[in-house]
Amino acid sequence: MPTYPAIGYPTGGTAGSQVSSTYEGRHLKVLESTLTHPTHTDGFVDKGDPVVTSSGVIVGVALNSAAAATDYIEIDSEGLWSLSVVGVDDWGNSAVVIGDEIFINRTTGVLSKIGNPATSQHFGFAEGAVVAAATTVIAVKVHFDPNLADAQLKVGSSSAPWTHDQADFNFQEFRYDNGATSGDNRGIYLQLQMTGSGCQSDALRVRNTLITGVQDTARGAHLTLDFEGAGSITGLGCASVSTLMLPTAPLIGGTYSAARSEIYAENVASDIGGTTMHSIHSFGVSGDATGRATVLNAFEFFNIPSGTGTEMLKTDQHAAAATDGLRVMINGALYYIMLVSG
Repeated sequence: MPTYPAIGYPTGGTAGSQVSSTYEGRHLKVLESTLTHPTHTDGFVDKGDPVVTSSGVIVGVALNSAAAATDYIEIDSEGLWSLSVVGVDDWGNSAVVIGDEIFINRTTGVLSKIGNPATSQHFGFAEGAVVAAATTVIAVKVHFDPNLADAQLKVGSSSAPWTHDQADFNFQEFRYDNGATSGDNRGIYLQLQMTGSGCQSDALRVRNTLITGVQDTARGAHLTLDFEGAGSITGLGCASVSTLMLPTAPLIGGTYSAARSEIYAENVASDIGGTTMHSIHSFGVSGDATGRATVLNAFEFFNIPSGTGTEMLKTDQHAAAATDGLRVMINGALYYIMLVSG
């Protein structure tokens, strides 16, 4: 005889037989103890509650009330329902307008615009309005969408990548426009917290692998700071910044660096000798020739500890034979590093 699991329908049925004919299977039967729903005195789900299953994926509205955690509850995973929605989003109080995405908190069962995937699951779409900070019963189009469920987003794998052969194609593209006039604003913020030990870790690893064919240009990463129209800055402008953040306690052991450039030889067959040119790190000025001519400094040192700058600028017996020099800035002062033709 078929038996019901905690979530879903019986196992042991006849292959090919229809499980549910109700509205094309949108009604699901779920064990009450696996549902998150708004709080009630008896602790059990009530008819009309918005719910999300313990898997954190399936959402819907309860079609009946429970008297025990062992009761099975029918939920409607679609439909248009009058539900209580709170006028808040991930940044605070925010009015709800028709068409806004509505999310359910996987711990409290509360509906709002708070969509942080760590705490919330996509529930549906607002078909009514809620004043910022208010709680109002409005029509909500419930829509079970598992594609928006998981904070761990995976597209392809090393053995089966997502493939495409269209020219000028971006596999992932994010474009934002921030009109803020203050604050610390970011397009994408990524943080990896390591709380274990003995691991190797990268907060972000970007890899461009050339498999076949001869490419024109390839970069592991390309970072650009761009100015358009009247855009300008009054402080620092950099295409990239590498920061080694020193904690409030002394660092011990290991080798530390704010940035590192290296050429890595994969195995004994690795050979870069046949290239037209190579270097561990390349500095250059590109673009229009007239514009290039206005770039004078090869690199700059700042906040150099006492004595270090002097050591960097020491000359040796070849100084008198110097034929050229690199213009550099050290703590705001202009210097030249003498060069001798090899």
